[in-house]
Amino acid sequence: MNSTKSYLYLLILLFTILGCSAPPEQAVGTQAKSNPAQKSVLQEAHIDQRAYNYYVNGTIYETMGNYYEAAREYARALDIVPNSNEVRYSYAHALQGLKDYTGAVSNARKIFPRNADTWLLLGDSYRALGKFDSSLAAYIQAAKQDTMLVNAYYFIGAFYQQLNNLDSAIWAYQHVAELTENYQAYLQLANLQLQANQTENAKASYNRSLELDSSASNIRSYLGLSAIHEEGGDRETGKYYLILAAERAPDDQLILNRLMSFYQEDREFDKALDLAKKLWAIGPPEFGLARRMGILYYNLDSLQNADSIFSDLIGRGDNHIVNHYYAGQIAVHLDSLEKAKYHFAHLTAMADSVVDGWVNLGMVFHKQDSLQTEIQVYEKGLQSMPSPEDSLILLFSMGAALERQKEFDKAVVTFEEVLRIKPDHAPSLNYLGYMLVEKGMRLDYAEKLIKKALEIHPDNGAFIDSYGWLLYQRGKYKEALKELLRAYEFIDKDPIVLEHIGDAYQALGEKDNALKFWNLALEKDPDNQALKEKLGR
Repeated sequence: MNSTKSYLYLLILLFTILGCSAPPEQAVGTQAKSNPAQKSVLQEAHIDQRAYNYYVNGTIYETMGNYYEAAREYARALDIVPNSNEVRYSYAHALQGLKDYTGAVSNARKIFPRNADTWLLLGDSYRALGKFDSSLAAYIQAAKQDTMLVNAYYFIGAFYQQLNNLDSAIWAYQHVAELTENYQAYLQLANLQLQANQTENAKASYNRSLELDSSASNIRSYLGLSAIHEEGGDRETGKYYLILAAERAPDDQLILNRLMSFYQEDREFDKALDLAKKLWAIGPPEFGLARRMGILYYNLDSLQNADSIFSDLIGRGDNHIVNHYYAGQIAVHLDSLEKAKYHFAHLTAMADSVVDGWVNLGMVFHKQDSLQTEIQVYEKGLQSMPSPEDSLILLFSMGAALERQKEFDKAVVTFEEVLRIKPDHAPSLNYLGYMLVEKGMRLDYAEKLIKKALEIHPDNGAFIDSYGWLLYQRGKYKEALKELLRAYEFIDKDPIVLEHIGDAYQALGEKDNALKFWNLALEKDPDNQALKEKLGR
């Protein structure tokens, strides 16, 4: 006796022993073949023996996966007992197995009353036929009749998600998650809740998903929690979950890149550089990553390494403005001003609307004491700025350069232009106010400017010094000294503040204190001739 015949004989024997019991469940497609709520053909009191034999044969064939023969046997039984819901359901189920979804629907629709399994069969078949509205309606009916039917809720959720009906999709997936206690179900639920701005619910679902599976398979839950906490302003917790994700997926470039950005923003440049090197090793090497490594070396004051990277990138034809910007900055730090000038000039030629190139190019000429050329750079840059707001930085730099060039009136006009564009531009308020105080001109106007700057930044030492110096110029030496000493609390190494304090003490007749602060100022500014004269040197 071969194995197939043995299996068939065993099933027939079991049916004979069980008498009128229902057939075992058959898992086909998305559902199980069972019909407990409907009257079974095997439970009918006076069933035709032939129908019984056909039904048993069909069940056996279906168990073996032979849906064609199963459908033939069920059809023969149905010819004899056309009103048997069990036989018709089995026939429809076999047709579904044959992918005859139209036939499956036609037969399932003849079953009354319909239980959850019949509705589920209709839902699956309608879905296969592309009749999504009918499929959704059938799944809803299946779920109403059997609240434990996971597949029905799953497909309901999927349909509503496609329709962007988030509330209904969430309702369905909540049932899926609660019934299956599967990490993927909670992950899907959390993603939908996050999309619907149900942040706290999403957080709870992601956490539940991680309770069920905290391995690398569930990376998306870590990333979801990271995003929620970061968006909520809790960057540390956001970074914590990102670190956990990186530990579980150490070669995931997207995660490593995001974590590297966190470290950069938190100025943990050494950790960021370690990740950059890891990404470089994972490969493939690319210009963008090399630029980030160069920036990290620059921020770690490893200027030679940074310069090597940017020079190599430029030499290989990567003319990104970032390369020239940092190569120029490095050259300034290394006192290679001609090299810095080359890179910043290149930057302005490549992107003339980017203010940083013009500002830094002007700064190089300032360091070379080419004040007139510095001013010309700012004037040229202003012609390329797309809006008045973009011009503010250049105007401020030009105002300062004009003041150093002893072109006082032009400097005043320039700073007033800044304040016309942005009345609360605190640096310009203070700079213009201090210029006027130094000249002893329009002191009421200067006071108004400086006080406005202090309203914006009350703890700015330079602004406090300007106000103290205004009081000094008005002969209010005690009040002036009080403000100047307060400025000293914020900027105790500024030679101008130190000199002003010395001057205030001198005006109050406190010669020893005056000498003390003048000496401190000279230590910070040893070439200051005015200080030397005050000290009699």
